[in-house]
Amino acid sequence: MNHRGGYCFELQGAFYYLLKSLGYEVKQYAGRFMDEPGVIQMRRYRISTT
Repeated sequence: MNHRGGYCFELQGAFYYLLKSLGYEVKQYAGRFMDEPGVIQMRRYRISTT
């Protein structure tokens, strides 16, 4: 999937579509973390919220 993440990234996408099909209002975000102050990593996580 465009080299954005691994297995958990794809599972979050599947979970998003499952929740949508069950009628939930779901939003998705791309997340990242900081290893050390001032160093911002590429987007590595898909986050779903209801």
